[in-house]
Amino acid sequence: MILGNSVFNDDSVYDILNATVDSDLMKEVADSMLEFLGTNTIILYTSLNKTNTDLLKQGKYNKLIKAFEYYEAALALEQSEYIIKLAYNTKGLYDTLHPRAYKEIESLIKQHKIKKSELEDMQIIRYLLQSCTGVRVHSINPSKKCYTKTHILFEDSKVAYLLKPQAIKVLDIIPKNKT
Repeated sequence: MILGNSVFNDDSVYDILNATVDSDLMKEVADSMLEFLGTNTIILYTSLNKTNTDLLKQGKYNKLIKAFEYYEAALALEQSEYIIKLAYNTKGLYDTLHPRAYKEIESLIKQHKIKKSELEDMQIIRYLLQSCTGVRVHSINPSKKCYTKTHILFEDSKVAYLLKPQAIKVLDIIPKNKT
C-alpha cells in the first residue's frame, strides 16, 4: 500500500518518499522553513495541552498527532499550552500529494467497498495508517480564496502530517506563552 520509491521530479530539492536531500540545492533555498535531521528525518511541530504533553513525554499518548512543517502553524492549534518540536522518520510516510496517491486511494476504496458519497477523510487515513506511520495531507479551506476568480490561490491552505505517536521523537517542548 505504501507508494513506491519512484522519483517523478528529478529537480526536487527534497524527495520526501526517499528522504534524500541534495545539500547543494538546499543552499539555494535560503527561505525554506522545512528542517531536516539527518537524511531520513524531518522536523515537525505540533501543539498540545499540558496533560497530553505529559502523556506524550511518557510514551502514553495514543491519539494521532497533527504536525506541521513550521513552528508558526502549530501556534494556531486551539486549546494548547505547549509547542512540541518533533523528529519524524519519513520511511513510513504515505504522501497523499504524490502523483500516484489518488489511484492507490481509489483502489483502497474499492477494496473495502466504501461508498464514495459517504467517504470521510479520517476513514481513508485510518486505512492508510494500518501500514504506515504517518500521512502527509494538503488541507484547503475553499471558502478562503485569495481572489474571486482564482482557483489555486487560497488564504487558508496548509500541508499537515497526521502521525502515529510511536513514530515520533520529542526534541523540545516550549511553553506557548513564551513564544
